Amino acid sequence: MALEILLDDIKAVNGYVACGIMTFTGDMLVHHCADQAVDIEFVGALFNDIFRSAHKASKDVGLQAASDVLIKSADGTILMHCSGVDAPAHLHFVSILRADGNRVLMERAMDRTVPKAVAEFS
Repeated sequence: MALEILLDDIKAVNGYVACGIMTFTGDMLVHHCADQAVDIEFVGALFNDIFRSAHKASKDVGLQAASDVLIKSADGTILMHCSGVDAPAHLHFVSILRADGNRVLMERAMDRTVPKAVAEFS
């Protein structure tokens, strides 16, 4: 499978800006940007650190590792999703939406993408 095809559902969401699939350590495996001013590799690495901290914090309070992190600002939304720390491929997904973007459809698109990406990278 061409890796870019993995991102098709995500790119189709209203308000989409950028997305990527990374290893859990933050290495970008595949990405796309509708806005070339966005450095998705930098954004991914930056927010991946926050996501890994959320994994740890969740465990520290007796929960399982975080599966999703949502960060909203007046300008847009960053959504992070984890394939699962025990998945055959522990992947982190990042997407950026404009403020008027459809977050619910983005979450669903990411959920559809996860099993395909895990199968591709495991």
